[in-house]
Amino acid sequence: RDSMPQGSANIVSDDSKGCSFAFSNLQRALFADCNLSLAVFDRTELFGIEMRDCNLTGAKFTKVDFSRALSRKQIETSAKFLGCKMDFVVLSEAKLPGCTFADSRLREADLSGADLTDAELMDCDGGAGFSHRRVTLMVLKAVGGR
Repeated sequence: RDSMPQGSANIVSDDSKGCSFAFSNLQRALFADCNLSLAVFDRTELFGIEMRDCNLTGAKFTKVDFSRALSRKQIETSAKFLGCKMDFVVLSEAKLPGCTFADSRLREADLSGADLTDAELMDCDGGAGFSHRRVTLMVLKAVGGR
């Protein structure tokens, strides 16, 4: 990004294997070329997060929030995973409607109960689990084994 919003993180070429982000505010953070394999994101605010070319193998996203409230009745969700290796990632129960996964690998990813309604999975490799560009909640429940 040319300019980062005030209060956001810009982390590039980090070597944080197995790190933990618990009860953190990472809204609008940019992770580029990071090794976040086995990382744990627990109860973390992740609205507008962008991860580019990151290794997220085995990462766990537990009770994270990719949304923000615009009003009492309107909620916006935003996250981008671009060119990421996300094998064995745990995104079960995550709410990611309309979010973007492009050029990413999601083999053996746990998406059980995840809401990826209208999520864009452009050129993603999920093994035999999915091969469409847009995924609906109904398809993901079938992929997740529910």
